[in-house]
Amino acid sequence: MFDHDFERTKEFLRGKLPDYLRSRGINPDESFACLNPQHPDHRQSMNYNPHTHCVQCYGCGANYDIFALIGFDYGLSDFNAQYSKACELFLGQSPQPLHERTINFENAGAATFGLRKEPNFELKRDSYDSRSEPQAPAPSFSPLYPPRPQQNELSDNIKRPLNTPANYSSERDDGQYAANLPPAGGAVFGLTGNHYRQSNVSFISSSNERSYPDLTEPKYNYADYLRQAAAKVGLTDFFTRHGLSNEVITRLHLGYDESYAAGADAHTGEQILWRAVIFPYSDYGYTVYNCDSAAPDKLRRRGNVSIFNESALQHDGAVFVCEQELDALSLETLNYHAVALSTPAAARNLLELCSKSVGGSKRIFYICIQEDGAGAECVKTLCAGLYSLKQPFKKIDAAFPYQSLNQALMNARDSLSWRLSHLEEMLTFSTTPVLQTHEQYRFIDDATALSRLHLSAHLYALCAPCTVLRRTLRLIMQERLCRLITVTTAAAWQFICHDLTNDDATPTPLPFEAYPNARAVLLSAPEERVALEEIRYAWSALRLQHEGSFTLAIDLTVFAQTQHAALIAKLQSLSAELGCGLLLLCPPQDQELCSSLCLQTIQVAQSDDGNELIFKSNSLNGRPLNFTRYAGL
Repeated sequence: MFDHDFERTKEFLRGKLPDYLRSRGINPDESFACLNPQHPDHRQSMNYNPHTHCVQCYGCGANYDIFALIGFDYGLSDFNAQYSKACELFLGQSPQPLHERTINFENAGAATFGLRKEPNFELKRDSYDSRSEPQAPAPSFSPLYPPRPQQNELSDNIKRPLNTPANYSSERDDGQYAANLPPAGGAVFGLTGNHYRQSNVSFISSSNERSYPDLTEPKYNYADYLRQAAAKVGLTDFFTRHGLSNEVITRLHLGYDESYAAGADAHTGEQILWRAVIFPYSDYGYTVYNCDSAAPDKLRRRGNVSIFNESALQHDGAVFVCEQELDALSLETLNYHAVALSTPAAARNLLELCSKSVGGSKRIFYICIQEDGAGAECVKTLCAGLYSLKQPFKKIDAAFPYQSLNQALMNARDSLSWRLSHLEEMLTFSTTPVLQTHEQYRFIDDATALSRLHLSAHLYALCAPCTVLRRTLRLIMQERLCRLITVTTAAAWQFICHDLTNDDATPTPLPFEAYPNARAVLLSAPEERVALEEIRYAWSALRLQHEGSFTLAIDLTVFAQTQHAALIAKLQSLSAELGCGLLLLCPPQDQELCSSLCLQTIQVAQSDDGNELIFKSNSLNGRPLNFTRYAGL
């Protein structure tokens, strides 16, 4: 942005502090908990001051600008490194090389406890002369790290820590000298057994350590402490009680500290001790969780914590992105790759790794972060970044109906495992939208429509007692306006044909059929499977004989009541398959079931004198379709 104007760029970046606070889930317009690691009081005692572009605590007097907070979050004690990281976050580019710009250390990287004022230093800008005595760099202050080792002019260009004997030699350094150095500021409360390591011995992979051009930042190495905590993990059942497997506990070096020093009480000044479990991120950072479920204060983060279980990003296929370490560990227990983001700012680190990875297209991210509070900003950042990187991703709620994946693991392990194994199948599930249909449905709305039975390719139902249904069929058959084929048993067919006489027929030697429009398909057995096969066979045979103008009436009164529900549902599928309308003859008990599965359900009753049949029905929009029919005797 201002490549050749360091002061303007620095002021621009200091003005970005509200955006940086929001990325951490903090609302700069309201009070929030103090960010000072030496101030364990978790009341809302810190505010953002828009006039100074700093955050200030009225409890401990801490005063930080954006560079100091970036130093806390990324483990950077030198202002040059803090400035470079700020440029990377907000300008998207590395700053101008140090030898090409001038630096004013007067207000750079302000990070103060109380009302401490920085001394004024003036950096000489004389040209370099190899014959001149080397100038000591301007001192800088950080509450997290001690002063960096300086080069002594009497040591023949060999760097060694401050306050070391003159006969110190780096070749003989086996780490014992480093063990005598004081702890690294407020970043290591209660870790007196640790030391500021200069050796290359590693306990946990430090692959998530970021490197910046021309800047070397010393970080506090917690490998010894993490190794001791991992050795004591068997003293607690916290992890196994939360459903984690022993393989995951061992592989990810989870630990336990029965007397973790979490700071000092703000009122009494006494040391606060926790029974705590340890989640290592790398040799240079970890998270502490208080095992006391009733304690309001549960979390501490030490050192450089960003992406938990970053090694999962080295695998192809599905990678789950969680908000809590326990959620990621729960998925690892079920043999899935998962990472956890300690802060919303860690989302940018994840995107940075994705941009540098080779073959990232073989990986798909499943974002399992709740979109509320700080999680909403984290999900927004991840989705925008992964989309720009053309990296496949999907947002899911795999823990439903529980609040977290770990709760789902503890309470419904089999259900969670099944859901994850069928994840892609469930994510491709789709629902049917509103259908824009222009089909003209035909309804039985008068006596003529009942006699003709021009039906749509759906189910129709007549619901009435058996005697009334048979009387209705006889009326339709006597009209001779349609060809009606009834599927029933032999005995029921005799009852239907009981009142059909041949009185009008004149004697003739020729064969004569009084009701050629009425036929029956007699079932061999009133069973669901047999009936469906015989109905399908009869339909196919009649169509093969070019018999297309007929209506099938299915007499359900001959079946057991327990078979009606399954039979009506299968007849609905058969009607759609054959593309024909079916008229169901049902007892009154099936009226509600028929109303849900049939296009039209008609309730039939007869008058008190028995001379009329009364038909009551409705259209799809609820309009009444009622009519009567003279039946006679």
